[in-house]
Amino acid sequence: ALQQTANALWIGCDLGLFRCDKRTRSVRRWNKADGLLLDEVRSLWVDGQRLWIGYEFHRQSDRRSVGGVSEMSLADARIRSFIPSLSDSREPINEFDRLATEPDWHRAPSRPVRAFARTSEEQMVAAVAGVGLQAFDTRTGVWSATAPKIADRDIEIVALSGNPSRTSTT
Repeated sequence: ALQQTANALWIGCDLGLFRCDKRTRSVRRWNKADGLLLDEVRSLWVDGQRLWIGYEFHRQSDRRSVGGVSEMSLADARIRSFIPSLSDSREPINEFDRLATEPDWHRAPSRPVRAFARTSEEQMVAAVAGVGLQAFDTRTGVWSATAPKIADRDIEIVALSGNPSRTSTT
């Protein structure tokens, strides 16, 4: 995953998050020990003074992918991760359950996050594998379904037209 700001190039990969300073050519790395939810960064998105981070980790033991989402303040590099409740055992285990079960739209994503986009001044969306588009209200910090609910469970890319009320997905 790649994103660019005025002063840096941000790189996400299975070793964590890297910031390459354009001026000094220095490189800084973040991983789980530095506050990332997972070392495996799947997607990045710069939104003003925030860097949104999507994760994807393939578990070999049960052949599932897990993920999640964090945001980093570009001003001070503080990381905030959105973690679903550990006591919630509703996560489907196999592919059949995944397709038959309605996602819990009000939980933070626990599946791979493949893309981000801003839909309005107050809302951004995340393309979550096996779920669809989940909305995040940046004022209240609450996750929900997008309006209208877009539950295409295999969304890879989110792009917005000039009108934020029109969201295109692929």
